[in-house]
Amino acid sequence: MFRKGILAIFTLLTFLGANDVRAYLNWDIYSDAVIKEGDIYNVVRVYDIPPDHTTVNMVGGFVDAMTTYDYSTLNVTAGQVSSLGAIDHSTVNISGNAEIWNAGANEWGNVNISGGNLTGAGATGHGVLNISGDATIWYVGFSQSGTMNMSGGQIDAVSVYDSAVVNLLGGLIVEGIGTRLGHFEGLINVYGYHLGKTCAGGVCSVYGFFPNGSAFSINVAEAVYPRVNLIPEPATLVLLGLGGLIVNRRKE
Repeated sequence: MFRKGILAIFTLLTFLGANDVRAYLNWDIYSDAVIKEGDIYNVVRVYDIPPDHTTVNMVGGFVDAMTTYDYSTLNVTAGQVSSLGAIDHSTVNISGNAEIWNAGANEWGNVNISGGNLTGAGATGHGVLNISGDATIWYVGFSQSGTMNMSGGQIDAVSVYDSAVVNLLGGLIVEGIGTRLGHFEGLINVYGYHLGKTCAGGVCSVYGFFPNGSAFSINVAEAVYPRVNLIPEPATLVLLGLGGLIVNRRKE
């Protein structure tokens, strides 16, 4: 559906030609602004003018390439973006009915995805990707020191590289977590209770219950498996501690 929408947009641009100058506009934004239904831009860049921080709300329209810089904030609740990136310490919030081809956090940027539909997403260079709510993403990839925090939403497949860190507290990963490099130095931190992991015959997985009580079982590649770190919920640790005390008293 999204790919058809993108094709329709490019067809529209070709048809409009010189009759609609908006189809070829680049926009450098330095103050609060809105991108709305009917707006069409090629390149949009969002900056701050210190000490003020820029906030842009996208509630419709189409942008081919959009990048945020400095400490600016972009809220995308509707519309379509082909390429979306958060750089420096900027923040991108994606929710609602937004349709994004690819979103990335880089160089300390932050991308928060609580809704919308994305084909791809990722983080590198100390970028952080937070996934929650009803977000739907086909593919997520991390490299270098990128971080993903997942507490909800759905991802078809995750690939990790270098020293990337993935923190899992909820949500659904359909296909599993792998790496194309055959070697992974980062961490997969899994939070919850009744946690376990197994690897036999080349088939590896981690399973248990997330903090919200939802059961999960996630396939992980053999190269990733040794880097899976199970972190029991604090409440679980307390229960285990109390259980130990009871056992010791009975022995006395």
